[in-house]
Amino acid sequence: MNFGFEHPWFLFLLLLVPVALLVLRVTLVDSPRAQLALSAATRCTIIVLLVFALGSLLRVSRSDRVTLMVLGDVSDSVGETAPAQISNFWAQVSAKRTAGAKIGLATFAGSNQPLVAPGNPAVLDRPITRPVPAAETAVERALMFAWQTMPPDTVKREKHARIAKDCE
Repeated sequence: MNFGFEHPWFLFLLLLVPVALLVLRVTLVDSPRAQLALSAATRCTIIVLLVFALGSLLRVSRSDRVTLMVLGDVSDSVGETAPAQISNFWAQVSAKRTAGAKIGLATFAGSNQPLVAPGNPAVLDRPITRPVPAAETAVERALMFAWQTMPPDTVKREKHARIAKDCE
């Protein structure tokens, strides 16, 4: 099991552990040794746990699996041929998919419409249509939707997105 930190610079706060031990020697001078040891262990544990929380301790798993989410823009900002172009692109992507790769398809305009979820068979069971009203493009929501629908074992810490738009 591998661990990592989202904000590793917070680990510098671990330098507070020796400071806490020095303060402990001055504050609990007349205490029995067992109480000193228990107090030191408690204070150090609290500091370490707080530093790990601030650093955002992560359990990292490695996977060679890939997930591809195809997002098709069917808003008012694209031409009338957009649904047909998306269907053609989906046919190419699903034909060239490698073994073990998960692919999904969603269209977006004012809202997102999932058509094929990642991990399911890559079969488009209904035609791609433009919603009425198609509204404006909401790319940010579409990207967040794609990120949330991807299986966790295929999402990398580095976020990569390729946006291709066919301008007419």
